[in-house]
Amino acid sequence: MLLVALVTAVAVAAIGSCASKRARLGPASVVEPGQSSAPPRDSAASLGTVSAPALRLELNVPAFRLDVFRDTHRVRSYTVAVGLPDDQTPRGDFEISEVEWNPWWIPPKSDWAKNEKPEPPGPTNRVGRVKLRFLPLYLVHGTPFTETLGAARSRGCVRLSNRDAVDLALLVHEFASPELSDARLASVAADTATVLIPLAQPVSFAVRYELVEVFGDSAVFYPDVYEIGWPVVRKSVFTRLARARVDTSALDEVAIQALTARARRGRAVVALTGLGR
Repeated sequence: MLLVALVTAVAVAAIGSCASKRARLGPASVVEPGQSSAPPRDSAASLGTVSAPALRLELNVPAFRLDVFRDTHRVRSYTVAVGLPDDQTPRGDFEISEVEWNPWWIPPKSDWAKNEKPEPPGPTNRVGRVKLRFLPLYLVHGTPFTETLGAARSRGCVRLSNRDAVDLALLVHEFASPELSDARLASVAADTATVLIPLAQPVSFAVRYELVEVFGDSAVFYPDVYEIGWPVVRKSVFTRLARARVDTSALDEVAIQALTARARRGRAVVALTGLGR
């Protein structure tokens, strides 16, 4: 496959971002909760062509992280921006059925956008290089405003850096648009023309609100960005820990409440042994 040379050469010159081979896409902004560097990805061989692969996306809102899974294996993680508390990213199970490259930004019929004008494709376009729609008014899309990533700063959509958005879109095309040749995808990714590509098969997209996650022997607590309140937080935390096979009968509820309060200033990492009475 020759996609890496063509996309990198043209895309870098055009917008300062790049993408590489289908099935072996270039580095993304991967962040593993509780770690400062990216987790190891599957080997290149494991990302090769397989029959009828299952691809799914999963967003954990408080973690500001979008994961890409192939079957049960996580192959990508991206740092994202999510909706503001007053414009929350919808939670639930959705499907992505189309990808639009070099989109226009059309102001929505909302008070905050009443004085805005449509924006043509380009480096300052607020939906970036590419967008993936999961509801009529909600998108996963690129953005030039990378300073907003890792926070609740959007109007409900899910923002990635333009580099990561291109990386994600090419991976989605690989699994959901098998009829597209490498040459065609290289042309679309490197061009500046607006192109809407329906997917041959939809890609599932789950949006979750998990305030704690377990990684090995540690638990990571995230800020309650939508301020759902302690009773709901408690239920969410205890349910998540139980799913991770943690003995919830031995948990110190006072310590857990303190950790959730601490997470308001940034995620808090604690050993599982530190959660007991």
